[in-house]
Amino acid sequence: MPLDPQSRLLTTFLTPFGRFCMNRLPFGISSAPEIFQRRMSEILRDIEGVICHMDDNSVHAPTQSVHDDRVRIVLQRLQKAGLTLNEKCAFSKPSVRFLGHIIDGQGIHADPEKVEGIREFPAPSNITELQRFLGMVNQLSKFTPELATHTEPLRQLLKKDSFWLWGALQEQAFLKIKTGLISTPALAHCSPEKETIVAADASNAGLGAVLLQVQSDGSRRPVSYISRSLTAAEKNYAVIEKESLAATWASERFSDYILGGRYTIETDHKPLVPLLSSKELHKLPPRIQRFRLRLMQFQSEVIHVPGV
Repeated sequence: MPLDPQSRLLTTFLTPFGRFCMNRLPFGISSAPEIFQRRMSEILRDIEGVICHMDDNSVHAPTQSVHDDRVRIVLQRLQKAGLTLNEKCAFSKPSVRFLGHIIDGQGIHADPEKVEGIREFPAPSNITELQRFLGMVNQLSKFTPELATHTEPLRQLLKKDSFWLWGALQEQAFLKIKTGLISTPALAHCSPEKETIVAADASNAGLGAVLLQVQSDGSRRPVSYISRSLTAAEKNYAVIEKESLAATWASERFSDYILGGRYTIETDHKPLVPLLSSKELHKLPPRIQRFRLRLMQFQSEVIHVPGV
């Protein structure tokens, strides 16, 4: 990517042979990733079935012929833009490793190498090792329900006013997280044509939700899991406020999937249903009013399902 003549001077560096500057965008410039991503998005943005993330690009399609047509268009666009591809390119693969996931016709799977790294990880003996473990786990958070609740005993050790004590509670949480990630199911590909459900729940420690879609055989498959811990202020919320927060937060987090389409919010807290659907806004408590207003951007129906 050519640099503007004035910008070239900002990349000047000194050597024993004189001063030099870059004529093209180099690696290492703080704004380079954003500029490169924007440029790639401009080149490929109107091609259906193309996922562009920096210099990693994926082309998918329902059939081989459609796939070949899309690949041909991508190659023509890149050639016109003066971009070249390296020898690592792979074509017409039924399964690919992309951005830390294994993607095939059945769905999205956790990368076995990442899962194996977590399985073999020894019990942390200090904060640095614990941070590393939690970082590895968070990379696979979309595959695991209620992860924030399970990691709560471990995250307590990271607080500034806490001292290191790896006890039975931490060991139990550590093993539970490992077991949950090792047995993760494949996530379904999201389709705007399928019935979509957001099942959200709240506990005293955190929020959790799953995005589900009804398949052709009537089964419900997860598309993604999310979870987070409650802040100190949120822990003081009433139960119904926590449940309202869970439904609102989940809808906002899943907005890329559900915005513009109809979906169902499932909750196990029956009093929540009228508060987020039929009850007049001015009759709601202020905090519930704010949650209801945030949900108005979505086309949702709230229903009660015991034991969600």
